[in-house]
Amino acid sequence: MIRKPYRYLSYFFALSLLLHLLLVYLSRPPAPSTQVRLFYQQRTTFFDPIQPFHAAKPYQPPTKMERIQAPEPTRSPEEAAVFTIPLAALLIPLPPLPDLPDTILAPCKADFQAPATPMPDLADLADRALRQKIAERETYARMYFDDADTTDEESRRRRRAEAIVERTIGAMGGRQALLAMGELRARVWLEAWEHVIRRLDRTIVHNVDTYLYPIVTWQYRGFDFFHHKSIQVKPSFDPDQPNPTYLTRNPAISQDRFRRLFEHRWLFLSGGLQTLRQQGEVARWHFVERFLGHGVVLDYIGAEHFDRQMTEVIRVDDRRYGHFFEAFFSQRTGLLIGTREGLVSAERRRYGQKYQMQPPVWTTTYTKHHPVQGLVLPPSPGTRSGPSCPHCQGASRRSNGSVVLTIQLQIALNGREPDPAPPDLEY
Repeated sequence: MIRKPYRYLSYFFALSLLLHLLLVYLSRPPAPSTQVRLFYQQRTTFFDPIQPFHAAKPYQPPTKMERIQAPEPTRSPEEAAVFTIPLAALLIPLPPLPDLPDTILAPCKADFQAPATPMPDLADLADRALRQKIAERETYARMYFDDADTTDEESRRRRRAEAIVERTIGAMGGRQALLAMGELRARVWLEAWEHVIRRLDRTIVHNVDTYLYPIVTWQYRGFDFFHHKSIQVKPSFDPDQPNPTYLTRNPAISQDRFRRLFEHRWLFLSGGLQTLRQQGEVARWHFVERFLGHGVVLDYIGAEHFDRQMTEVIRVDDRRYGHFFEAFFSQRTGLLIGTREGLVSAERRRYGQKYQMQPPVWTTTYTKHHPVQGLVLPPSPGTRSGPSCPHCQGASRRSNGSVVLTIQLQIALNGREPDPAPPDLEY
């Protein structure tokens, strides 16, 4: 009877221990859940509709942005001495501002009335604008006025030059025969001396005997039509038409000189002026239009030697298209034997400032004249010399050196085709 309460007490402690263990097991912290961690890491889309209302945060680059440093310009010792002077020594104190009158600080009604001096006349303003426009276009389309005074020295030289041109027109076949020439077609042949072989790593140039190579055909009609067509040399498989000897030649150097001296020589000019000068090449192809056309001003220079002949020299100033050249006429035959073309004064200044070179001068020599359908026409052959183009890619000061090219023209007039046979190299 006495031991029975102790047994119940032991049962109670055992049951209490089990209950505490059960409570400890049930109250332990839960294990970390992967799904819960991923839920908080996901981007919520709840605030997407109102994103435009949030201010955009500026982007911060992860690394410091570097500045591109321009190299210091190379200066001569004289220029370096100037740039070593401190800036404070070059500052000049400005004079104090004068006291402004009260009428300027507090303007009244009279200050806004009409000025005491009269306004310039509208005709005066128009005249100033016209003079400014003429000064801007002085390089090419310069204003041309008829000669009002025919008794001064300039007019006498002009009449002498016109008489020389008229003598040449008579020697070429007469004015009527020249004016009847409404179309000219010419096949251009190069006098080449090289054969160029191009490889991947180098270019080989072989010197060979002088030969003629066809390059292009020209066609002029009227005063505004010009057709330019390159000649493609192709082999012939017809036994009746054997292949020409120039088929196996590549005159790459002569072709480059032809483009520089004839087709690309105005590329250093700006777009509009370049177009105007090229239009002049087309409009002035006719001899009468070239020397006596509207806007052409002639001036007699004098007599001098040119190409081992005594010549009369006149200056041709084409104020409509900008061409400016000297023409040499033989005293013996009266025919044109050469021209020397350059730039007007404004062009020479701009050319020197841009390229730091002497302005270009092109010299053309007509070494032989021959009859073409009743007219005596040059140039066959014609030799032209002039500077290499400084505007070409990779050009340097040496590129302004003179290059020489000789061509022969096969000419036909008024719809006829030039002779397809190669011209004679001996002349």
